[in-house]
Amino acid sequence: MFLVPGARGRGLGPDAALAMSRHLLEERGWARVTVDSHVGNEGAIRAWARAGFVERSRHAPDDERTAEWVLMELVR
Repeated sequence: MFLVPGARGRGLGPDAALAMSRHLLEERGWARVTVDSHVGNEGAIRAWARAGFVERSRHAPDDERTAEWVLMELVR
């Protein structure tokens, strides 16, 4: 999930993340939702945390990512 630049910094991220997560957990029956972000994207990490996501692990760059990244999770 991402927000267009004009929507960033206005507190919309946590609400959007929570709406998406509720749909997946409550209506689609998922047991958990995970997201990942570059460690340097502090705004996104704060927004996911405000939506209830918890940091689970940090990882070094790999074949798919060019920078250190963080895995976050929300469990039903």
